[in-house]
Amino acid sequence: MAEDKINHPSHYKGSKVEAWDCVRAFDFFTGNVVKYLMRAPYKGNAVDDLKKARWYLIWLLEHNYPIGSRDLYREEYRMTRENANAICGPGAGEISKAIKLFVSGYGEEALAAIDKAIDEQESEK
Repeated sequence: MAEDKINHPSHYKGSKVEAWDCVRAFDFFTGNVVKYLMRAPYKGNAVDDLKKARWYLIWLLEHNYPIGSRDLYREEYRMTRENANAICGPGAGEISKAIKLFVSGYGEEALAAIDKAIDEQESEK
């Protein structure tokens, strides 16, 4: 069966559920951090997506925007954390860690994990 590149591209389906299912309840900037992190290992150029996630996270931090939630009973946060555990591929450990830290409200720590994932990706080239 041919890939549906418009409605369900493969780089959004690397985990248990598509990134859309996790981010649709988030605001634009928060959703983009999660989206770019979730698809990074599957898109083809992880560094580009990691740098995009980093850019949005820095914007959130610089504008004192609320980062994530420690209320793991909120469906979108719980689903995103669970999905992060299913990420595989190059740099998956740090990417998964960044997602879980971010949605749990630890922005600076998530940024450090993103930076480490970028370093890992760039050193593999």
